[in-house]
Amino acid sequence: MKRRNYNDLLRWKQVKHGLRALATDGVQCGEKVTILLVVFSLLVIGCGKDTSSEENQTPTVDSMPVIEWVDLGLPSGVLWATCNVGANAPEENGGYYAWGETSTKAMYSWDTYIYSNGDFDALTKYCSSDYYGYEGYTDTLTTLEDCDDVAITLWGNGARIPTKEEWQELLDNCLAQWISFHGKRGYMFYGRNENSIFLPAVGYRYDDWDGSNGSNGFYWSSSLNKELPASAYFYTIAPCNGGGIETGTGRISGYAIRPVRSR
Repeated sequence: MKRRNYNDLLRWKQVKHGLRALATDGVQCGEKVTILLVVFSLLVIGCGKDTSSEENQTPTVDSMPVIEWVDLGLPSGVLWATCNVGANAPEENGGYYAWGETSTKAMYSWDTYIYSNGDFDALTKYCSSDYYGYEGYTDTLTTLEDCDDVAITLWGNGARIPTKEEWQELLDNCLAQWISFHGKRGYMFYGRNENSIFLPAVGYRYDDWDGSNGSNGFYWSSSLNKELPASAYFYTIAPCNGGGIETGTGRISGYAIRPVRSR
């Protein structure tokens, strides 16, 4: 049995018995904006777990959008999609996916996570530390495999979830402007070649709670946090500062997916 120190137990107890959020104040046009960041929703893996009883909202082929790709003049040449997975237009939220899952669901928790035996320290895949692995399980996987990448699964044709480095490249090489686009708040990213993409403030899902309040947004990367494999890296939208690459929330959180494709 694993031994945990007091701080670990306290932290995980807080997470397990309710939504833990970090409120930070930002200022936009003289108004204070509260940005809620879900802190430490956690991970565990179990390939082959029966999820047939869970609500499955995966779009059918008939509902798939016409996928368009934008060249933002980035150094890598990577192309960004104009809308999220599950959306039909740039301003639509699309689906919410736990990290490594390929369908949406009604409840985002360790009990429903495909790669979990029910808790953050029982991971069965993407686990770089035996502390977090089920019965000491570890592997060397640090990026989502194709079978666990919802962009590959649902879109194909070269689409995939961006890595944390590709998210950082977007932030470093584009001008981000907080706007309202077709009635939806979010960031318009302008490339140096004057092409642009819009990322809506999609919010997030945690347990059965809908955090789509239009003032923040969370997008998964395909990159695992090797130091804390119960979490993965994501891009967070925050008014006035362009957002940034974060980690610390658990892989069970339901975040949006904005695919990329190599040229």
